[in-house]
Amino acid sequence: MDLCIIGSGYVGLVSGACFAEVGHHVVCVDNDQRKVDALQAGKIPIYEPGLEDLVHRNVAARRLRFTNSIEDGVDHSQIVFIAVPTPPQADGSVDLTYIERVAREIAGVLKPGEYRVVVDKSTVPVKTGEKVADTIKRYNKSAEFDVVSNPEFLREGCAVPDLMNPDRVVIGSASQKATDLMKQVYEPFRAPILVTDVNSAELIKHAANSFLSLKISYINAVAAICEASGADVEMVADGIGHGQAHRPQLPQRRPRLWRLLLPEGRESFHRDQQTARHAVCAPRGSRADQCRAAHALHRQGPQ
Repeated sequence: MDLCIIGSGYVGLVSGACFAEVGHHVVCVDNDQRKVDALQAGKIPIYEPGLEDLVHRNVAARRLRFTNSIEDGVDHSQIVFIAVPTPPQADGSVDLTYIERVAREIAGVLKPGEYRVVVDKSTVPVKTGEKVADTIKRYNKSAEFDVVSNPEFLREGCAVPDLMNPDRVVIGSASQKATDLMKQVYEPFRAPILVTDVNSAELIKHAANSFLSLKISYINAVAAICEASGADVEMVADGIGHGQAHRPQLPQRRPRLWRLLLPEGRESFHRDQQTARHAVCAPRGSRADQCRAAHALHRQGPQ
């Protein structure tokens, strides 16, 4: 399939290289000409194990190329992924300036009679898909398109294997046509595919981040009790994970590493929780007691 990925940062570049590796033809678009020039010269702006080899191999095979032209990317693709930054703001909400700008630029180059699937790959609040669709319709009333949410679950340092061997693929879509095309994109990966509505797919990403944060906070609290009582926290965690009622399992990390990660990672998790709280609670103004409990655990850290 012919794919376009707008944004050649961490998510966009890894996704583009992995999609090309399984046989798709990918155009990666970035508005930073220096980054485009570097990528065209074979220089990778980020470090991720295995990524450089993937990029070089697929550029040589003519399955992956780079440009600064959104029109070029959209014209030569069936599916357009948006993978631009969505930085947090001071109040924990998300800055959607780049998303909205890209949606407007996509609208400007969509041609009558040419259907496209527009995919939110960036981490965005719930209802962003609706905003993207409204923006495209506002600037191009004749455009034929569907908006899909396809959240990523990549871990730094493991992003390539995470994408090449995903444990699940989430596709949020209200269109069977768009869903069928997205399934073709992920067919080579042979992963379970969960099809939801767009809003649910957007929320899954935030909920997954928050749940991981909560699980790490919880096992750190358990580790403190284990140290005080002489219990083996690895055995305790294994026992918790084996209970069917407690699936999914606790993070597979050594407890000492869980604790060591917290001083640097606590604020990062806190920001994820803030974003999730906005994504989940802002529409109704609910209190999100569990999110706040996770915040408190992270900010306090192990005792």
